[in-house]
Amino acid sequence: GRSVIVLVNDRGPFVDGRAMDLSYGAANALGMAGQGIAPVEIVALEPIAAPPAATSKGTVTAAALPMAPEIPAPSQTFLQTGAFNRVNNATRERNRLLHAGIRGVLIVPGLVNGQQYYKVQIGPLPDGVAAVQVIAELRQMGFHDFYSVEQ
Repeated sequence: GRSVIVLVNDRGPFVDGRAMDLSYGAANALGMAGQGIAPVEIVALEPIAAPPAATSKGTVTAAALPMAPEIPAPSQTFLQTGAFNRVNNATRERNRLLHAGIRGVLIVPGLVNGQQYYKVQIGPLPDGVAAVQVIAELRQMGFHDFYSVEQ
């Protein structure tokens, strides 16, 4: 019963058999951020066109849409366990974490100096004491190669 409007670009899906990879924000809006995968219905919307505007010579040109001020989203804390230039390696790391019982594991694609990377992150972490407990649990499970990132 939930919906979210997303911009589809040329990234993903990064795992065979899936229709679409969602950003964390979109997955969270659908209530599936912690699941990893979920059945969804994808509906294409018609693009929004700007109304035509007349110039002084009487010809019609496209008018620019007014830009809404961009409100920065609050930052969230994640633990990053690795950054890989091959999605297969990132998937292997994610599966290793999931197999250990860790939830909320994401593969986040991105560019660094023009090079494609796939970051494996856990989160977002809860604030305060709960985040410290998550880190302590990871260390008890034998995971030590991670660091905190803000997004």
